[in-house]
Amino acid sequence: MFVGLQHSRIGDVGAILITSVTWAVTHLQYDLFGIGIIFAMGILLGVARIRSNSLYVPLAMHGLMNLVATLEAAWVMR
Repeated sequence: MFVGLQHSRIGDVGAILITSVTWAVTHLQYDLFGIGIIFAMGILLGVARIRSNSLYVPLAMHGLMNLVATLEAAWVMR
């Protein structure tokens, strides 16, 4: 989806915004603040994708974010 949008008339910025919004609204189990955070992380990952010209950088960043969230949840549940 990202590459297709990126190569359309909307370009890099449009691809980042559309995919970030799409990803954020699929997380409706969270409150508005959480959805906003997911949207912001989508922007960050999209910028990393554009700047690195690689899918590996945002994948690694996403994995790190998930690891931090998992450790945080484990710490809170203790």
